[in-house]
Amino acid sequence: MTATQLAKQPPISELPPVLRDRLIRWTKITDPMELIAAVFDELDERAAIQASLQINTAVAIDMAARHARQAHSTFRAYTIDTGMLFEETMQYMADLNTFYGDVLSEGRIEVFRPSRQAVANLFSSESAGTPIYMRSQEGKKACCGVRKVETNLRALDTLDAYIVGLRKDESLERTTTTKRVSIHTYEVGSDPRQRAVLKVAPFVDTTLAQIIQYVIANDLPIHPLYGKGYPSFGCGPDCSVALKNADLLGDAALALNDPSLTNRQKGLYLLSRIAQLPLEQAHQVRDLTRWPWENPNCSKECGLHTHKDGSGI
Repeated sequence: MTATQLAKQPPISELPPVLRDRLIRWTKITDPMELIAAVFDELDERAAIQASLQINTAVAIDMAARHARQAHSTFRAYTIDTGMLFEETMQYMADLNTFYGDVLSEGRIEVFRPSRQAVANLFSSESAGTPIYMRSQEGKKACCGVRKVETNLRALDTLDAYIVGLRKDESLERTTTTKRVSIHTYEVGSDPRQRAVLKVAPFVDTTLAQIIQYVIANDLPIHPLYGKGYPSFGCGPDCSVALKNADLLGDAALALNDPSLTNRQKGLYLLSRIAQLPLEQAHQVRDLTRWPWENPNCSKECGLHTHKDGSGI
């Protein structure tokens, strides 16, 4: 079964009444925790958090967990193991499973993996010694399409809504993310009918500083890669450390090498410094550490959040 990339939201007038009703009601909920609670209260196992395992979704998982404990329920969260993740990412996921296992559905974050055959086909198309994702923007999109996009759509086949950690202030491209709740459609295989799924972004108007404040106030575990100098991360080969931007990070670059600080302290120091930067510079720190071999002006989106025609978020 092959799934295509998400398409833009159809006109509201063309939506089924139940989806139109949810879209309107949920869009009015501006508090992130209230919105997350409303999604799970209404859809239960047909909703899930798409966990990138970066700091935004750590907060989303914690908010969902607090609500689930109060409601004596469980909730779903899933991640995509592309086969190229950092070892630290897998360990952090195990830590979250321990921390929230009492309220995670089946006691763990669900893991979706790409088709082995599709990945094998990617390898067969690579030039000797040159990974496909390093050859061009098209090669990067092809790799992410197989490892992330198609895998994510298989997860969406089990859902009616999914919660993402997108924030406007994360990158230049994401400043156009204006909708807290949107509906996207996609085709599955040769079936001409389209599935519709609600995409919920509770933190769209939340700043990095506010996310950090929540993490500190609630003593949440954060991904260890922050403490190693990574302001953003996904697949291992796609990322480089922020120390290359020492001129922008100031004393945060020194803090990352301070043996008296714990890994968590270093990570929060790095993120706090980025949160203090003007948006353009904060975007530069993030973008220069993702696919660092590319032209700095290239799109740094992998395709997971862009539309089928390449536009928008």
